Amino acid sequence: MKRPVFILIFCLLNGLSLTAQDFYFVQITDTHLEYRNHTKVTNEIVESINNLPFDIGFVVHTGDVFQDNLHDQAAVNDFYKMKKSLNPPLYVLPGNHDLLPKDYVNLVTKYQNEIGPLNQIKYYDSVYLVLFYSIPFADTLLPDVETQKQWIEHSLSRLKDEQVLLFHHQPSVPDFYLNKVHEVWPKVMRKYWSDLLNKNQVEAVITGHFHRDEHHYLGDVPLFVSPSIAGFWGRQASYRVYHYQEGKLTYQTVYYNE
Repeated sequence: MKRPVFILIFCLLNGLSLTAQDFYFVQITDTHLEYRNHTKVTNEIVESINNLPFDIGFVVHTGDVFQDNLHDQAAVNDFYKMKKSLNPPLYVLPGNHDLLPKDYVNLVTKYQNEIGPLNQIKYYDSVYLVLFYSIPFADTLLPDVETQKQWIEHSLSRLKDEQVLLFHHQPSVPDFYLNKVHEVWPKVMRKYWSDLLNKNQVEAVITGHFHRDEHHYLGDVPLFVSPSIAGFWGRQASYRVYHYQEGKLTYQTVYYNE
C-alpha cells in the first residue's frame, strides 16, 4: 500500500485534514559546458528558471554536465557558477560524457570531490527523489556494474512503500535516430531494469541523453525523456517544468530563444 492511501485513511479516522502534494520542479539536462556556446545558453536558461512564475522546489540536472572535459577547471568553474546562480537548490547526477571509460577511476574521484556523489536520495514534500548513475547498465564493461546494482536494489526496496521519482541519464529504451533503431542497453539489462522499477512501484522515471522530447512506458512506469540545453544537430535548447500533484506528473517544455 502506498503511503498517501495510508495517510488518507488515518486522517479520515482521526478527523484530521490532509494537505495535497502540489509542487513544481525543473529538469535541465545535457549542458555540455565549455563547448560551443553551451555555457552562455546555460547561464541564460538559469536566469529564465529564476524568473519562472511558479514556486520551483528544486532543479535536477540529469547528466552530461560536461563535454568530455571534467578535468578542465574552467568547465568545473562554469558548473559552480550555474549552481550558485540558481535560486532553487540544484541536484546533479553524472552522464556518459562526464565519466569516460578512459581514465574512469580518476574521473569518478574528481566528480565526487568537485561535483557530488554518483548516487543520492533527496526528499521533498513526502516524495523521494532517487538520483542514480545508470551508465554502467548500458556500458557493462565499466567496473562498477555490481556496485550500482546493489545500491539501486537496496534503495528502491527500502522505499517501496513510498512515492519515488527516479532520475538518471541514459534511457533504457532503444534509441531511434538516422531512421534506425539502436539498442543502447543490453536486452537482459533492460528487462532487469524494468522489472526492478515495477516491482518497487516507482512512480516515474526522468532522463535526458537523447536530446529529444520522448515519452515511453517501462511496464507500468512512465519514462519521461527531456530535450537538452546543448544545441546539437540544430535542435533548440530547452528545459522542463514539471508539476507533481497528488501522485500525478505533468510537464511543460520551455524553449530558449537567442
